[in-house]
Amino acid sequence: MLDVHGLSYCQTPGLAWPTGECDPGWFCTVGAKSAQPGTVAEGGRCSPGQFCPGGSSEATPCTPGMYCDNHGLAEPTGNCTAGYYCLLGARIPNPYDGDTETCVVGDGTSYRGTVSVTETGLTCQRWDSQTPHEHDRTPANYPSAGLEQNYCRNPRDPVGWTGVWCYTTDPYTRWELCDVPVCGSDICPRGYYCPEGSSFTISCPPGTFSNNYGNRQLEDCIACTMGSYCAGYENTGPTGLCDAGYYCPGGQRTPSPPDYICPPGHFCTRGSHAPQPCPIGTFSNVTGLRAAEDCIACTMGSYCAGYENTGPTGLCNAGYYCPGGQRTPSPPEYICPPGHFCTRGSHAPQPCPIGTFSNVTGLGAAEDCSQCPAGRYCESEGMTEPAGASGGVELSEQTRIQSFDKELMK
Repeated sequence: MLDVHGLSYCQTPGLAWPTGECDPGWFCTVGAKSAQPGTVAEGGRCSPGQFCPGGSSEATPCTPGMYCDNHGLAEPTGNCTAGYYCLLGARIPNPYDGDTETCVVGDGTSYRGTVSVTETGLTCQRWDSQTPHEHDRTPANYPSAGLEQNYCRNPRDPVGWTGVWCYTTDPYTRWELCDVPVCGSDICPRGYYCPEGSSFTISCPPGTFSNNYGNRQLEDCIACTMGSYCAGYENTGPTGLCDAGYYCPGGQRTPSPPDYICPPGHFCTRGSHAPQPCPIGTFSNVTGLRAAEDCIACTMGSYCAGYENTGPTGLCNAGYYCPGGQRTPSPPEYICPPGHFCTRGSHAPQPCPIGTFSNVTGLGAAEDCSQCPAGRYCESEGMTEPAGASGGVELSEQTRIQSFDKELMK
C-alpha cells in the first residue's frame, strides 16, 4: 500500500493509487482505509472548534475571528458575534468561559462574587446601611439583585455606567466601580470594541472612552465627556478635567486643546465645556482667561455695555463721569455734581473755573457754568453759589480788578 502521508484513503488491498481524498468534515492519517475513518489510528471526524476541508490530514483549529459550532464541519460556521472576539478554536460566536459567581458577564447584573473594594481601593459601604451615603438601592428595594453585605453589585446602572459598583465608606466619594474580572477573555472588555469576526480587541481611540463590555463598533466608544479630556487609548472613563483657560466641548484628548483656548471677551474655569462671557462693565482683549476676575474693569472715561466685550463700548456721556468699570454711558450714580462740569469721556468731574459757579448737576462743559452775577464774587474753583456782596463801589472795584488780572493771565 502506497504511503500518501494522509490526505487520502485506500479502501481495498492491492491499489496502485489511493481511492480518493478524505471526505469534508473528516481527516485521514497515514493508512486510512475509509473516507470517513472510524478509528483514531486512521483519523476521525472534526470536533466543534475545528474544521476539515476535503482531503485533510488533520483537523484545523477554527480560524481566529470565526467559530466552528458542530462536528464534521468542512469550513467555519461563521464570524464571531460583534462585541466578542474569537481566538483560535472558538466553538461559539459569543464565547466566555467564566463563572458569574466570580467574574462579570455583560452589564454585571448577574455577578454574585465577594469583591468589596472599588477600583481605587476604597472599601464598599454595606447595602443595608445609610452611612455615610443615603440611598434607595437596598436589599428590600432590590430583592433579586444579590445585595449582600458590602459586595460589589449592579442593582441598576448609576448615571448610565455599566459594570459592578458600590457606595463607598469615604464620605467624599459617593460610589465607584469595582475592579472585577470579566468572565473569560473573549467578551470585548471596557475601553475596546470588537467588530463582527474579530480575533483581537481594538482600543477606543484618544478622545473617547467606554465603560461598557461587549462593544461592537467604533461608534460604541463614547466621545469624552464635556468639560473633560480622554488621553491615550483604552480609556474606561475621562482622564481628568479640562484646564482653566481652555474649554472642552466633548471628545477632547488633551486638557489644553489649542483649538479651544478661551477666546477674548470670555473666561474659562477648570472643567469648562464652553466659554463664559466677561460680565457687564468689564472686557478682555486677550485669550486664555481663567476666571471672571481676569476680565478687566472698563477703562476710565468709558463704559462696557452687555457681555463678551473685547474692548470698551464707547466714551462716557457729557454730564457724567466714569471712574472705571461702568456699564452705561450715563451712570446715574456718577452724574456730574454741582460746582463741576463733565465733558464727554470724563473719568472725574472738573471744577467750574474762578468767576463762575453751578448749583445744578449734569453740566457737560465749562461754558455751562454760570457767570458770577454783578454784586457778587466767585473767588475759587468749583463754587456752587456766589459769595456774598461787600457793598457799593468797593465791590464793583474789586470785581473789576479781578477781571483785569484774569485777562492778563490769559
